Amino acid sequence: LYIARAKALPGETVLNYLRRHKLYLEAPCGGQGRCGKCLIRVIQGQAAKAEAFEAALIKQKSLEADWRLACCVCIADDLIVELPDQQLLDAFYDTQNISCNDCRPKKPDPTAEYGVAMDIGTTTVVLYLLDLHSGEKIAVKSFMNPQKVYGSDVISRIWHSNLDPENL
Repeated sequence: LYIARAKALPGETVLNYLRRHKLYLEAPCGGQGRCGKCLIRVIQGQAAKAEAFEAALIKQKSLEADWRLACCVCIADDLIVELPDQQLLDAFYDTQNISCNDCRPKKPDPTAEYGVAMDIGTTTVVLYLLDLHSGEKIAVKSFMNPQKVYGSDVISRIWHSNLDPENL
């Protein structure tokens, strides 16, 4: 995996740097250093020593092999890190590309009135195209909730959105 060289923001963690570049690691706690899931390996460069709470989440052998939590490593200088393939979440979180071309009625009725119902769940968003007169479900479209990258629970997502209005 190659990321073009770019400046990190002051105090930015590896996790937030990756998010800013649309690369998402599994971080069910939303990057609060509680779950131990956002593992990276520092290949080159210096990262501050792991704090006790981070070390408690990572086995000693992993610490000795330079594995760290992306949410706990602040970028102070050039770093090269390894991202385990299974840790990268699919790039379907780009909400600009959600299309519902297959949600159109097969035989549109110019006199019909249609409505869309949304079910916004913690992991999945589902759109239903409905005939407003008959209540008939015309089409269904679902996709992963883009907020999932900020934590698997609602509290982590609220915490993250409070950090920056851009995260809403």
